Amino acid sequence: MMKNKLLLPLLFLCVLGFQKSFAQLEFGVLAGANYSGGFYSPNTHFDQTGFIPGFHIHAFIQKPFNNWLSVRTELGFSRRGIHFNKALKDAKYNLDFITLPVLAEFKIKKIQLGVGPELSMLIAQNPEPIFDFFSENEVKVNLTGDVTYLISDHFEAGFRYTHGLSPQSSIEYTDVEGNEIGKSYLYLQSLQLSGAYKF
Repeated sequence: MMKNKLLLPLLFLCVLGFQKSFAQLEFGVLAGANYSGGFYSPNTHFDQTGFIPGFHIHAFIQKPFNNWLSVRTELGFSRRGIHFNKALKDAKYNLDFITLPVLAEFKIKKIQLGVGPELSMLIAQNPEPIFDFFSENEVKVNLTGDVTYLISDHFEAGFRYTHGLSPQSSIEYTDVEGNEIGKSYLYLQSLQLSGAYKF
């Protein structure tokens, strides 16, 4: 279990070592607020999901290739969550993740547009579900896109959306005899507002 939790930091160090082979690396930190929830696919009437607030803090390295293209790799902590408001009425879960986004960033004057994959691993949840619902210590894949306003050479403000590609949980449907007749998967999604400082 501890080996799994070290996987994303080790991947971050590998990327850092790779990017060190290039000159002109930029370093920074970012932090801000999350507003996250989830959705079922296929859609289900078993429960409805809502969004709850959270926060994030990341360190990043960025490698510019020219005046309009760069690659940013981040390693951080992100508190996301989900609110079930039908079958599991008013059940709210805070889900703590280690995240590793790798984004291609395209600069257009003062605006920077980014897109790329994010690896995430659930390391804690509060409160603990009454049954094993969320997958801990497993690497999940998400798709991330962001828009950043470059305030100055050092300060940035950004908005990011993260869409789950790997399910965080699932629900099985059974008939009266207990035979499985279908399954629906729960994917997480998150909105993020952040400020960043580049050294």
